[in-house]
Amino acid sequence: MLQGLSPSFLRFPGGCFVEGFAIETAYRWKKTIGDPTERISHWTLWHYRTTNGLGFHEYLQMAEDMGIELIFVVDCGLTCQGRPGELVSMDELDEWV
Repeated sequence: MLQGLSPSFLRFPGGCFVEGFAIETAYRWKKTIGDPTERISHWTLWHYRTTNGLGFHEYLQMAEDMGIELIFVVDCGLTCQGRPGELVSMDELDEWV
């Protein structure tokens, strides 16, 4: 079905999803790699838990299979600005980058 839309790019995983509503709920792409049954879930901005079953590697595979360009959304250490924002110091960004 996605291929039928003829996309030219894939933006993933998404702005607010990446930011989270707090540092604890921010997306950590490194935790979405490996065996899906061993991935750590986390609470999302939209009030449900994600299993991270569709992780970084799966997004890469999907884009390759579909022949589309990737636009990866990375957390810069700033939580969702629509809520009381939290900021991670530069020396703590290795977890995200």
